[in-house]
Amino acid sequence: MNKNKIVLIICSIIIVLVGLLIYIFPYLDGESDNTEKIQEYFEEPKEKSDEDKYEKVQNEGEIKYIDLSDSYNLNDDSSLQKGMGTLVHDETEQEVFLTYFFSESDNQEVIEESGVKVYLGTNDNKYEVVFLFKVGEADFPKYAYGFDYSSCEAIEEDQFDASKEGDSVFDSISSLDGSEYEKLDLIKPLLDYQDKTYSKDENDEIVKVEYTMDAEKYGTYNSSGELFYDNSGRPLYKEYYVTSGTRYTYYLYNEDDKLVQIFDFGGMAYTGLEDNPNIEIGIDFQTYIFER
Repeated sequence: MNKNKIVLIICSIIIVLVGLLIYIFPYLDGESDNTEKIQEYFEEPKEKSDEDKYEKVQNEGEIKYIDLSDSYNLNDDSSLQKGMGTLVHDETEQEVFLTYFFSESDNQEVIEESGVKVYLGTNDNKYEVVFLFKVGEADFPKYAYGFDYSSCEAIEEDQFDASKEGDSVFDSISSLDGSEYEKLDLIKPLLDYQDKTYSKDENDEIVKVEYTMDAEKYGTYNSSGELFYDNSGRPLYKEYYVTSGTRYTYYLYNEDDKLVQIFDFGGMAYTGLEDNPNIEIGIDFQTYIFER
């Protein structure tokens, strides 16, 4: 290395040191307003206050996920009976189907609105839910689906902002690591890239949305369907097309109008019940539980 290069390097170092001294000199007496900022820069990051932590916990909700198919034993009909479906033609057939999930002494919560009747029951960590979907305007026939699941099977999979309301809840869902949630399009009532036709009642309130999308571009899963709204203007359930048959998504709310659970089920069953082949067993079922 020649002398000129050495001199140049030394001069550069001197210029940098002089500039640094000029920058920090006003703060060395401790009277500058920026002194605290300089000290904070070199200090360890401060832990959040208890108040900040409380606010974060208060607004952060967890989503627990259960896939009933994971517990099915294809060689055991009693296992497959956790997910059942059939078409009931009258009150007698409906009552027979209900007995597979509820005894006469059981207390069930019953929700009936917009062409669907839902029975909800619980016993310790066990949960039963039965859906009855009307076909047309008449009381019968109805598509009946029943499921028996346990909260012990739930896994914590996602997180959401519990302070959000309405459809904005879905926009706040993410995986536990903060990345985009891969199942989001499966549980959202409607998607941006769907073509939609809205039906309204005499009060100009939306009661139903029919939708389609380009199956070649987005796939055949949920490529068409109908979304029904409840009397409060909230998405209640949707009936949609998949290659294995018809599926349903039902949205459950609490008394504060907060979304607390999503049920998604249907498609092709595994087999028929041995003593009643008209009842199919091994129905695919997933549920998402929103905990605040």
